[in-house]
Amino acid sequence: MFKILSTLSILTLATAGTVQAQEFVAAGTELSAGQEATVPFLIPNGPEVPIALTITEIEPGDIADLGNFEIPSGYKDARPYYVRFTYTNEGDEDLSNYQVAGFVAFDADGTELMPSMTMGGSEPFTACQNTAPAELANGQSHEGCVLFLVPAEGELASVGYRGNYRFEEGKDTEADFPIYYDPVLWTAGETSTKTKGTVVAPAN
Repeated sequence: MFKILSTLSILTLATAGTVQAQEFVAAGTELSAGQEATVPFLIPNGPEVPIALTITEIEPGDIADLGNFEIPSGYKDARPYYVRFTYTNEGDEDLSNYQVAGFVAFDADGTELMPSMTMGGSEPFTACQNTAPAELANGQSHEGCVLFLVPAEGELASVGYRGNYRFEEGKDTEADFPIYYDPVLWTAGETSTKTKGTVVAPAN
């Protein structure tokens, strides 16, 4: 069987890089799905690179989509949401082979939800994948998808990008990496589930 694991944003511990906060959208900015924001992508052992990030779609699914996976007991009745996004490298650093992560979601009650990932088995879950780009120089774009499992009766209200942060002795981490503590948010807006249509037989 496949397995689904909850995952947290990676905290990168390394030496100082160049902080370019003036290039980025303000922490806590609220947008609608489809709107673009320039946010920081922190390279391990390197600088923060501006990327133009857009949450393009927040798509509700059905737990049956994950029928080939071993689902944790607390999520048997959960509803999957597929958060699809695109981004463009706006910096001078090459982002090839770097995966953009650091996403978080919130339900209608404001409860924080961490992304889940599928792993194991012989067939990948192709409906929602977040792969690293083979090439991503300045001006190049890539797309991905992050999976969230929302407990029964819940609803995903917004998705945030907080990126990662770097701890440095004697530095104010919250001031240097503000969106990690106050993510940029995209609201889901109206969502609808797909329903089956009706086949009407021709009259005799």
